[in-house]
Amino acid sequence: MPLQGKSVLIVEDEAIIALDTKQVVEKAGAEHVFIARSVQEARALLQQNPKIDTVILDISLGSDPSFPLAESLLAAGISCIFSTGYPTHSLIPEHLGTIPILTKPYAEGELLSALAEQMANRPGNK
Repeated sequence: MPLQGKSVLIVEDEAIIALDTKQVVEKAGAEHVFIARSVQEARALLQQNPKIDTVILDISLGSDPSFPLAESLLAAGISCIFSTGYPTHSLIPEHLGTIPILTKPYAEGELLSALAEQMANRPGNK
């Protein structure tokens, strides 16, 4: 199981997408899966759960762009994956261009492959 024992935060404002993603991540062995519907909720969960391994981050959370959160995650050494339903790839700031992007709707295999790659590239796993 690619996520065995890992902790994953899903930052997604569409409940059905968040729950579907949670189900896939749990089936892949994640030990702890958290859902946040906003950047503010995500920051609170990250403070309460400092051992989160990776974050699946919707680019557009209502009126809140998630780029500042992505910057914080990278600075803290936490891997993340962007997800989006919009053709916003060109709007991603250049310094965040290395973050993988999943376009919704994404297949289970795409999600798990992106997560496995992120886990393999984490500091300390090389």
